[in-house]
Amino acid sequence: NPVILSIALALFVILGVGVYVVIERMNEFPGSGTARKLLTIASSMRGVPMDAVTAETGSLNDLFFMKYRLEHYNVPPEFAGLRSSAVRVFDDDEGRRVAQITVADKRLQLFFFPAERNLQTGQPIEFSGWRYVENENWTGAVRVRDGVYFMAAVRGPRKELAPYLAKHS
Repeated sequence: NPVILSIALALFVILGVGVYVVIERMNEFPGSGTARKLLTIASSMRGVPMDAVTAETGSLNDLFFMKYRLEHYNVPPEFAGLRSSAVRVFDDDEGRRVAQITVADKRLQLFFFPAERNLQTGQPIEFSGWRYVENENWTGAVRVRDGVYFMAAVRGPRKELAPYLAKHS
């Protein structure tokens, strides 16, 4: 009977969409929306002016604090020994300060951005460990510490970040 077949097909499609939404929500974490936007920025970096800074990324904490007054923008130990090629600080579309470091020889970009806050308490929303986000053929690993999200972004799949994250996980 075509009517029963149509109803069954419609229910199957609705169930499929529901499962897809649930799976997507399970992958969400505080800051994942901003992280996806930053991956879009990472994918379109050609011609964007940045300050040339050749130093170990772990030593840029002082630069962020003294020049831009950004506290707790500290590079995690997994990435502290890499050499930076350029740095910039900009405001995102919501007016929050974002710091960006490029590591040219590794095709890696590092981002810092303020953690989302609980609307009732005003405290930063934190989570443990690394969380992953993907957008426009880029993958980011995000971690939070002291009210600041840190994201390492690389073009390609999650396995491209594995050598860095395995060092101190």
